[in-house]
Parts: sequence; structure tokens; C-alpha cells
Amino acid sequence: TPTPTPTANPTPVTTTGPTPVTDKSSPAGILELMRRAADWQVANPTNDDPKGWIYAAFYDGAMALGRMNGEGKYLDAMLKQGTTNRWQLGSGDYNADAHAVAQMYTEMYELKSDPDMILKTKQTFNYVVDFPKSNPTDLDYSKYGSSDKWTWCDSLFMDPPAWARLSTSRMSLAFFA
Repeated sequence: TPTPTPTANPTPVTTTGPTPVTDKSSPAGILELMRRAADWQVANPTNDDPKGWIYAAFYDGAMALGRMNGEGKYLDAMLKQGTTNRWQLGSGDYNADAHAVAQMYTEMYELKSDPDMILKTKQTFNYVVDFPKSNPTDLDYSKYGSSDKWTWCDSLFMDPPAWARLSTSRMSLAFFA
């Protein structure tokens, strides 16, 4: 049987999916790609902890998209997720991975002024301030408690923004006093 010779201009495959974004580097094209990614993620949740750092990174992007785009559906999705999470942080009072979700909670509080949205965050952060870890910084992550301090690069994305946002929220102006 002879091997078919590929044609110079093969017939494009037709799909039932969305129309391709033609100019992915234009502001409109970037916004469209952001919308599509956010829409897909909201419609296709994973089995990851919805209070953990993996989702927290998405929540941060969804909040930014909702605010910059003026489309309430992304903010509504984050409000629904915060409510589903009961506004609780991930596990680990000192771990930045557990605090990352507080970025969304504190930003949602700024929009809605509902103190329940940041109550658990304030309680946990107050606990961390009142009972600081005394263990030395150790980069051996096989040891218990080694991730309780911000010793890895992405912890600086996860924790400080939530602390800063909480410290400047209307309800928490005296947080660091």
C-alpha cells in the first residue's frame, strides 16, 4: 500500500470549540484568553484543596479579572467559593500555603464589607503574631515545622499580600498597632 503524500495546504480541522483568538498579544486578545481560562477553570474544578495555594493563585487572578473587566461573574464566582470555603484558611497556622487564600477573602471583604469574610483570617494571623514560632529557620523540608517560615520563594506571593491587605482593610486598621 502506498504511503499518502501530505499536501502543501492541508484542509484545516474543524472543531466545535470557541473561535481562535487571532491577535493573542493585543489587549483585547489577552483579555479574551483570560476570560476563557477563567471560565474553563470555574466550570472544571479539580480535586485540589479549594482553600490551598493552588486554587488561591487562581482566585487572585479571577479577582483581578473581575475588577479590571467589570464583569461581575468572576467576582460572583469568588464570592460563592469563599462562602463554600466558609471563609476558612487552609491547614497550618504558620504555613504560607494555607494563608494564600486570604488574599481573595480580604479583597472580597473590601468589596462587600462583610466582617465574616475575614474573621478566620484575623484570628489565624493574630495567633501567629501572638505565638511566633521559635524554631530556627531550617531549609531541610523533611523536618517538621520547616515550612512554618517563609523560606521558599513563592511564599512571598502567598503570605505577605494577605497580611498587607488585611492590615489596610477598614476593619483592621489597628491590626499591626
